[in-house]
Amino acid sequence: MAVCVLAGCGSTTISTDSAKSTLQAAGFHGLVVFRHVEIDESIGEIDSVELGSRGPWVWRPVQLLRYRSSGTAAKAYKNVLSRAYFTRLIAYWRHPPKLCSGCVDGTLKLPRGFQMRKVMTFRICNLILWSYNARLDARLTVRVNRAASLLRVKCR
Repeated sequence: MAVCVLAGCGSTTISTDSAKSTLQAAGFHGLVVFRHVEIDESIGEIDSVELGSRGPWVWRPVQLLRYRSSGTAAKAYKNVLSRAYFTRLIAYWRHPPKLCSGCVDGTLKLPRGFQMRKVMTFRICNLILWSYNARLDARLTVRVNRAASLLRVKCR
């Protein structure tokens, strides 16, 4: 089941370390913090909290992105990580346009058995929490929802 929740919370921000500890409290272990994974003048520095080591982009069971403010997270969520965006992106990946002979196709391969109902995305304060539950594991769904609930409490 895919879930999409927005929790706007004014100027409250949650630190990367606090977000990581919240994910741990929700039952996620083996988390790694990657500082400043993207620096964009319009949205600022982005930290990422993920399971395992960083490599080529994959459909992770859980990933948390921390932005400098709720406003920048809202902008990124709307433009990149909302359910509506994922739906359009998946449609593109399934049927990319024919490219010219000199073009490079930068699309990503969808995981085997991909379904939108396996994607969960949340924007909570200055954070975006998302998950791809490849096996529709009920335990993963519970942990992700618990993490979102705990983060919402910190957002108040």
